[in-house]
Amino acid sequence: MADDRLKPELIGDLLGLIAHDLRNPLSALHSNVSFLDSVFADADEDAREALADSIVSCDGLLHIIANLDLLAHALRGAHRLSSGPVPLAPLVADAAARVVGAAKSHAVELVVDPALESLPTRVQTHRDMLGRALGNLLHNAIQHGGSAAPVRVSAREQDGRAYVRVVDGGTPLAAELRESCFSAVGQLSCKGMGGGCYGRVIGLFSARVAAAAAGATVAWFQPDSGGNGFELSVSVA
Repeated sequence: MADDRLKPELIGDLLGLIAHDLRNPLSALHSNVSFLDSVFADADEDAREALADSIVSCDGLLHIIANLDLLAHALRGAHRLSSGPVPLAPLVADAAARVVGAAKSHAVELVVDPALESLPTRVQTHRDMLGRALGNLLHNAIQHGGSAAPVRVSAREQDGRAYVRVVDGGTPLAAELRESCFSAVGQLSCKGMGGGCYGRVIGLFSARVAAAAAGATVAWFQPDSGGNGFELSVSVA
C-alpha cells in the first residue's frame, strides 16, 4: 500500500497542484467578466457596479491562489530562486497597477511617489517573487489600513541596497506582533490579539516567503506620520 502520510513536502506539492487547477478556470472567468465589462459600457449603473465588483473579486481570488503557491513553496523547503538584474521602478509600477481595483473597492487612495519614474536603480532579484512580496504588502495595507489616509508607495537606494516602502494609516501593530506577524505561527496567533488585523489570508507570511525567494527581506517600521510601514530591502545589481 502506498504511503499516504502527509509530509510537508507532499502537502506543498498537492497545494501547488490545487493552485494550478484553481487558477485556470478562474483566469477564464476573469477574462470573460472583463470582456462583458467592455461590451456593456452603456449598461445601467447597477449592472456596471456588479461587473466591476466581479472583476475585483476575481482579482482577489487570484491573489489568494498565488499565496497558496507561496505556501506550497514554503512547505517544500523554501529556497532562494535564481536572480538577475531587474529595473526597480517598472516592477513597483506594475505591482501598484495590479491593486488599483482593490484600492477603489476599499475606497482607499493609492499614492505612488512620482520620483519613482526617474529612479534608475536595478536590483539583483527574482522579478516575480519580489513582485509577489510587494503585492502582498500592498494588499494588506489596502485591506486593513482604513480609508482615512492614503496608502503610499516609495523607493530609494542607499549603501548598495534598494528599499521599497508601503505606508498606511491604520492602527499601528502591537509591539509584540511587529516581527511575529511575518511568521506562519504569528499569522495565526495575532488573529485574536489587539492590533492583529493585518495579514489575513497569510498575507504578511506570504510576503516574507516571496521576499526570501527573491533574495530580499521584509520588515515593519513606524512611519513619522503614524500608521504602519512595511519595507522590502534587496541588493542593488
